[in-house]
Amino acid sequence: MKKWAPYFILCLVVISLISCTITVDKTIENPEGTQRNRRRTISVRSDDVKLKIAYKGDVVLSPDATSIASISPNGSVVYKKNDATLTATPDANGRIVYEMFDGSNELTIEDEAGKTFLAAVVKEMQDCNRNN
Repeated sequence: MKKWAPYFILCLVVISLISCTITVDKTIENPEGTQRNRRRTISVRSDDVKLKIAYKGDVVLSPDATSIASISPNGSVVYKKNDATLTATPDANGRIVYEMFDGSNELTIEDEAGKTFLAAVVKEMQDCNRNN
């Protein structure tokens, strides 16, 4: 029985590594060769965390990296981490409209909890883009 212990541990390690998957980078170029309609999805899954960040179009973060400065027309940002979600889209005037849910409460950009949540999401987006 002791001979199987190292193989059993190795199997557990392999299974845990397989459960953590990262899917990155789906780019669609239009005929002119620009990436205006670019789409990107980053997914991370482990035992405790299920994270998905997807954006479409050109997304620019604010200089202080606490919010989204702009999203190209018809673009969007979708963030899901376990039960927390954020969706950001531009309105007709280019102003960013946020829908945020921290898992138990709907948040708004006007309250401090919403600003803190948005800043944490933007930081995580920035970190994920650096790592991928």
